[in-house]
Amino acid sequence: MYIADTLSRAYLQSKLSDADRELAEDLDVTVHSVIASFPASQNKLAELRSATEMDQVLSAVCLCIRDGIPTDTTLLQPEVKQILKSAAEIDDINGLLFLNNKLIVPQSCTNQSWMNEVHLGVEKTKQLARSSVYWPGMGDDIERVINKCSVCQPFQRKQQHVRK
Repeated sequence: MYIADTLSRAYLQSKLSDADRELAEDLDVTVHSVIASFPASQNKLAELRSATEMDQVLSAVCLCIRDGIPTDTTLLQPEVKQILKSAAEIDDINGLLFLNNKLIVPQSCTNQSWMNEVHLGVEKTKQLARSSVYWPGMGDDIERVINKCSVCQPFQRKQQHVRK
């Protein structure tokens, strides 16, 4: 106990080398550019940040990313394990989780009407969503929302009638 106390008070003050300082600055620029280039308003990002904090699965993922994945993962929820399979590609940026620069959307925000605001159809909406966001089951959720859309229904492809 005395050694730990002594060492905590007598830590070595190391100065960052120029290369380390430059690397830290590059990392800061990269982090800020991901948020700045993300196609959402600051209000929407704040809403998503709040929803991420409230989401049990994503808050557990945040803890695992910040503190390290526990060696005994049997206590983790299956949804958390599913996301942590890609832990090497997940970044926690200002309270938002990104998987390969795609925002991991909290479950409470996945069934909102914003997915189909432009009414592009199933495939184009999926393509657009896959370029910037991710959540488990995203393709099925998008199909479900578009199939219920009253604006999109008249334009859905219909089965062709066979002429005799």
